[in-house]
Amino acid sequence: MNKYLALCLALGKRAHFLYDLDSLFGGNLRACVKSDGSVQSFLVTAGVGNDFGKYCGELESKLTAIIDRILNASKVPEILERLAAFLKGLGERSAWDGKKWAKARVSLLTAISRYKAEVESLTSKEDVAEIEGRLKQIVAALKQKNINLLPGGTLERYLPAFTGDPYELTDDAKRQAVMDEIEELAKATSESHLSIRYGELFTAVCNLPGKVTVDIEKILREYLSRYIHDLQVAVTSNPVWEIGQVQAHLNNVQKAAIKVFSVSDLVRGAHKEFTATVLITAMLGQKPRLVRVSHQTIAGMGDYKIEFA
Repeated sequence: MNKYLALCLALGKRAHFLYDLDSLFGGNLRACVKSDGSVQSFLVTAGVGNDFGKYCGELESKLTAIIDRILNASKVPEILERLAAFLKGLGERSAWDGKKWAKARVSLLTAISRYKAEVESLTSKEDVAEIEGRLKQIVAALKQKNINLLPGGTLERYLPAFTGDPYELTDDAKRQAVMDEIEELAKATSESHLSIRYGELFTAVCNLPGKVTVDIEKILREYLSRYIHDLQVAVTSNPVWEIGQVQAHLNNVQKAAIKVFSVSDLVRGAHKEFTATVLITAMLGQKPRLVRVSHQTIAGMGDYKIEFA
């Protein structure tokens, strides 16, 4: 993404970006914007100088000082014991390379965003306030270039469904959290609920440009048409199948529709005729809907009609 950002800046394109703290400390995000005029101008206006790289470096120094306190502490608050273990697990502090320092700094900022009072007890309210203030200025400066930086750590920090280690993230834990959040988003919800659930991530996403309004009804009917066609074939080709067998078959041939459509009722008649009810799951704030499908044999040919309930 950093190369794409650099290209957009070079060409003067107003693209929008979403980054987490990994990019600020572990990538070359700073190198992409440190000489940008609008970023420098913002820093000057904010009264913190005009060197973005230097300003970020000063934040790193503040974080380093607290990291050293944690590493040298004989006892830390219980809730920060995992953070201390993670930092010590990076090896000898004197041998840390850039990647390990990036992990250490992101982990500390993650802890500050989650356990602020406990981190303050290891250092001071003033030290934590200065770190938060500097990070806030960096976030605001990057917004001058449509770069939305998540200040609370990695992206997974903002997913309530994430249950893995907050400092040593695994791909499996990330993947599971995303799957769980997709299921959560499929439920009827409101903007206020999303704002509370996702916090700064929701705000950052709202800062991104909106897309053209999509006609959900049109797309839904296209997918439903394919689903009903497969339903018709399954029922007429397998006259002894009951609803459970029909549903299992549809789940196999219509994998993409498993969470959207399901057959809730099936009544067979003579000459392969049948009526069925398809349930459309609630999504995007809509209520669940029912579709009644009637299959009839007319002049030796099979045809069906649908009715939205």
